[in-house]
Amino acid sequence: MAFKDLDLVVITVGTGNKYEAEGMDRHNISLPGTQMDMLVHTLDLAAGRGTVQRRSPIPVVLLVFSTGPVNVEPAVADDNVKAIFWCGFPGAHIGEAMARIMLGNSGQPFGPARPLGTAHSQSNLVDSKGYWWLPAARLPFTWYRSIENLANITVYEMTNQTYRYLPTDCHKGQNTCLIPVLFPFGYGLTYNTDREGSSGFVYSDLVKPSGPIFPNQPVVIYATVINRGRVACEEVVQCYIQWMQDESVWTNSRFVSDHIRLVGFQRIALKVGEHRRLEFTLWPSEHLSVWSEELNRMVPGRGQIRLSVGGQMPDQVVSVGSNLLIGYINIETP
Repeated sequence: MAFKDLDLVVITVGTGNKYEAEGMDRHNISLPGTQMDMLVHTLDLAAGRGTVQRRSPIPVVLLVFSTGPVNVEPAVADDNVKAIFWCGFPGAHIGEAMARIMLGNSGQPFGPARPLGTAHSQSNLVDSKGYWWLPAARLPFTWYRSIENLANITVYEMTNQTYRYLPTDCHKGQNTCLIPVLFPFGYGLTYNTDREGSSGFVYSDLVKPSGPIFPNQPVVIYATVINRGRVACEEVVQCYIQWMQDESVWTNSRFVSDHIRLVGFQRIALKVGEHRRLEFTLWPSEHLSVWSEELNRMVPGRGQIRLSVGGQMPDQVVSVGSNLLIGYINIETP
């Protein structure tokens, strides 16, 4: 079959245990060998750029096999790339798993799947019956554009390390950021959209304490999410907190906390039109404590906390498309 006769091009790139493994870290985020040349050349062929001309481009899906970020910016910048999947280091069934992600899962919604390739011949299944559903995934790390200004792995001060201690301007994509982020922690897209092309998930009804909270009290938060998309789908709902550093409390860095923290997440499965009310609990010792430089230990925090609930981390350069619920609570000294 000639390249011009294809309906879809699937490109695979990655590292492998020759380049990264237990006790062996990569020194950069470059693709090993000539993979970058192969990636750029294939993208050009699919799009009809250069010496190959075509009336309409062939869509591309990129699969990335690695244990962390690698440089795939040519694919990110190419409008003809319809999806990028980070696959980690998977097992033997990755081929079937990717086929189900791209083609759908047959069988009852979120239930056991029938073998691929036989579902349509066995019964007349239609999307409106909810027989096809989509999984969801989120990045478990920050995907950097460059690691030139990251601290060495032997530096144990957490400044600029992980999503929790990145400077605010890096989260918001400002030009002053020295460690640019390509995809943030917790980022992940879905094929589930409404008829207008917007995200199929809508968040509403954030319920939180209206009055002040004492440091020894747990805080319970509620939020509702509904699937207004066109297909049954999973969603990963994330809850983050940020201390709004009151000068009276944080003067001279006497108390130290992370810039932002994931305090809970729930993977849920919703049929079309289904909604779910979710509950998150902030525990005093785990979520509401800060580091005291004076006492050299964790102590109860006090001040204002910003809450966010949704399918992503707040204040990101790239968005998953769904809305975020934002609220504030006050922690006071008893």
